[in-house]
Amino acid sequence: MAFLIGGANSAADTGYDIDNSLRFNEPDDPQLSITPGSAGDRKTWTVSFWHKVGAYNTYRYIFLSGASSPYDAIGITPNGGFAIYLNLGSGADPGLTTSALCRDPSAWYHFVCTVDTTQGTEANRIKMYINGVQQTSFSATNYPDEDAVFNTNNTVLQTVGGISAQAYLDGYVSEFYLIDGTAYAASDFGEFDEDSGIWKPKDAKDDLTFGTNGFYLEFKQTGTDQDSSGIGADTSGEDNHLAVTNLAATDQTTDTPTNNFCTLNPLAKGPNTTVTKVNSHLPSVTSPSNILGTMGVSSGKWYYEARCEDNYGGYDNFGFIVSDTYTYVTEAYVSGGLSWLQLAQIWVGDPPVKDSNSDIDLYDVNTKIVGCALDLDNNKVYFAGNGTYTESDNPSAGSGGYDIPAGMQGKQFLPLMGSNAAVEDKGVRTANFGHDSSFNGDETAQNNADGNGYGDFYYAPPSGFYALCTKNLAEFG
Repeated sequence: MAFLIGGANSAADTGYDIDNSLRFNEPDDPQLSITPGSAGDRKTWTVSFWHKVGAYNTYRYIFLSGASSPYDAIGITPNGGFAIYLNLGSGADPGLTTSALCRDPSAWYHFVCTVDTTQGTEANRIKMYINGVQQTSFSATNYPDEDAVFNTNNTVLQTVGGISAQAYLDGYVSEFYLIDGTAYAASDFGEFDEDSGIWKPKDAKDDLTFGTNGFYLEFKQTGTDQDSSGIGADTSGEDNHLAVTNLAATDQTTDTPTNNFCTLNPLAKGPNTTVTKVNSHLPSVTSPSNILGTMGVSSGKWYYEARCEDNYGGYDNFGFIVSDTYTYVTEAYVSGGLSWLQLAQIWVGDPPVKDSNSDIDLYDVNTKIVGCALDLDNNKVYFAGNGTYTESDNPSAGSGGYDIPAGMQGKQFLPLMGSNAAVEDKGVRTANFGHDSSFNGDETAQNNADGNGYGDFYYAPPSGFYALCTKNLAEFG
C-alpha cells in the first residue's frame, strides 16, 4: 500500500505520457523569453500549463508579458492563490485571484487562464481553471472592459519563469501553451479519468490553433541524453522558439504530471530545517534538522539516493522513518527510523539502537553518493556508499541487510533526511528520488532508470527496487 501526503495529483492511466518538465530554481534567475516580431491578437488568448510548487512565499510569476508597467502576469500569490494581473499602467488594473489555494508541494496542478475581452458579459472576459474546474470564487475580482487590449501577443518581452523586476518562479513547469487568438477551455487540454475521476492531460497539440505568436513548450530530452537545445523549443509548428537564460539540461527532469516523483516536503520538517533548490536540497542548518519525503510506502521495494557535499559525511540522517512517528523533527537520533547516521553508523528501531556492526565502512572521504534500498516485502534495509553496499550486502539477491524491527513492520515508511551538525555545506544535502541524477548540476548525470524504465539515478537501483513515483506506486505500492 502507498500514500501521498496531501492531495497529490497521481497519475491516472492516460494513454498519453508527458516525458519531461522544466525545473525553475528561483535563486538562479531562470527564464525563457521571446519578443514577437509582430503583434497578434491582444484581446483573445489562452495560457495553459502544469505546475508543481517549489516555493510560494512571494509572488511567483509563471508567465509575463512586458518587462515593466504595463504588463500581464499569471502566477501564484504569496499565500498560494492562482492569479492573473493585467497591468494597464494607470487606473484600476483588471485581474482575478482564486480563493482556492494551490500549496501542496507533492501535487501537480493544471492551470488554464482564458482572456477574451470581446465578450459582452464581463465574467466571460477572464476564465480561470484549476485541474479542470472553472473557478467561480475569487479573493480579488476586477474584470476588464469590453475590447480591452493587453500586452500578451504584443511586440514586447514575453517570459516563462519571471523577470528581474518581478519575482522569479520556483517550481516545476510542464506542457506550457500560449494560444494567440482563441479562447480555449480546460477541456481542450485535459480530461477527467473515467475510473478515478483524476484530472489528466491529453494530447492536445494537433487540435489547437496557435495563432501568430502562440507556442508549445514540451521541454523534451533527446533519447537518454538531456538535450539543452530543446529547453526553449516551440513544438507547435509555429517556430516561436524561446531564448534560454540560466537554465541547463540538468533542469530538464522526469518529474511530470503523468509520473509524479517524490520530493522533500517543506510542510513536514523540523523548525531548524531549510529546504531549497525546488525541495531537493538542505543547506547548512542548526542541529537537529530533519525533513520527510512526500511519498510513503508500506510494501514493495524502493530506492533513493543523496549527494554528500565536500566529501564529508557529517552527523546526518539518511533513510526512512515510520509515518506515525512525529518526534523526528527534534531528534538527533530518530525514533522509528532506519537510517545511516554519524559517518559509519546504522541506527534502527523505536527507540533507535545502533547496529552492532561498527566497521561497516559506508562512508569515507571519497564518498559523495549514498543510497538506501528499502525492502518491505522481506523487512530489510540496505545502505550503500558510491554504489557499494555495506558488509557486502546484496539487495538484488536479498542477502544481508539490516533487519526492520518487528514493532515497525507493516507500517508506512517515508523517506527521511536531516543534518545533526551545523557544519557549513557538508553532509547529506541533496536528494534524488529519480528525478535528477545530476543533483542540481553538481554531478554528471548518469541516467540509470529502475527496472520499469522510470527515474534518473546516479547508480542503478538494485534489481527489483523502484523509484518513488506514482507509476510505480500504482503498480507495487
